[in-house]
Order: sequence, then C-alpha cells, then structure tokens
Amino acid sequence: SAFYISAFAAGMVIAGFTNAWMAQRFGRSALFWGGGLLMAVGTVVLTVGRTAEVGIVSVFIYGLFGSYLLVTVQSTLSELHGNNRAFALTEANVFAVLASSAAPLAVGIGESQGWSWRFAVYIGIAIWGLVFIRTRSRISLPAVRKPDPIKSSVTTKHGKLPRAFWSYWVVVFFSV
Repeated sequence: SAFYISAFAAGMVIAGFTNAWMAQRFGRSALFWGGGLLMAVGTVVLTVGRTAEVGIVSVFIYGLFGSYLLVTVQSTLSELHGNNRAFALTEANVFAVLASSAAPLAVGIGESQGWSWRFAVYIGIAIWGLVFIRTRSRISLPAVRKPDPIKSSVTTKHGKLPRAFWSYWVVVFFSV
C-alpha cells in the first residue's frame, strides 16, 4: 500500500531534518547502535503485527531510525577518512550491496524450508545482534564536531545556499 511507502519516506524526511540535532544531542554511538536496534524493533513489529496501522507505524520507525543509522555511518566514515572518504564510502556501499543481495537468498531459503520470508528478516536481526555483542565495547565513534564556518567549503555572502545546490535538490526531489 502507498501508506507504507509514505510512512517510510516520512521517517526519512524527519531524520533528514533532525539528524544534526540528534547527533549533537545524543552522539554518534547512540544514533548508530540505537538506530540499528530500533530498525530491528520496527522490523519485528512489522513481521508480527496483524493490522495495517501497526505495519505503517513499524515502517515509519524503520525509515526514521534506519536513516539516522545511514547518515551516522556516512558522516563518520567521511570524517575519519578525510580526503580518502570517497574510497571508504565506496567500500561501505559495496559491502551494503553484497549484504542486501543476500536478502533474496535468505528469503528463498526460508520459503523453501517452509519458514516464510520472515526467516530473512530474523537472520538479518541476528547478525546485527552478534555484531552488537562482539564489537560495541571495542568500537569508539568520534564525537560530532560543529562545523567551522571559516573552513566551510560552501561560503556565501548572505548565508544562502548556492544555485547549484538548489538545482541538484530539485533533481533529487523529482527523482525520488
């Protein structure tokens, strides 16, 4: 239903508007690990919920906290790798594509064994849980730094974003 897609998109939009504040307020670790946990919760609720309302709310939660997680990963990699961030982001995206390519295989295995498509969801959550247990205490994400307005790559006389930004924004808006 279109409501599911709209709820997911609404979560993403809200995350886009609030991510900087959330990162400042709660820190990257909370957004990273909390985002993963709440994505898992939203997914489990989606798989066990029996009404459209429950499904729509769970998809909203998934979109909101999944977006926090995604932005946290990208901003952290960008900050940690500086001028080499393009390589780090490319490697992260290659891994994400490989991991997401495993989802249809897990769905097929689940269906072929009579376990349903939910098998794939639960395998993903289990993998996230193992990563959380094994690495949370060993991984330290850097604190969020406030941008230095003097070193900003985009400077304007009146604090307005350049025309190139708005052109790109319009293309992305209509593409999405």
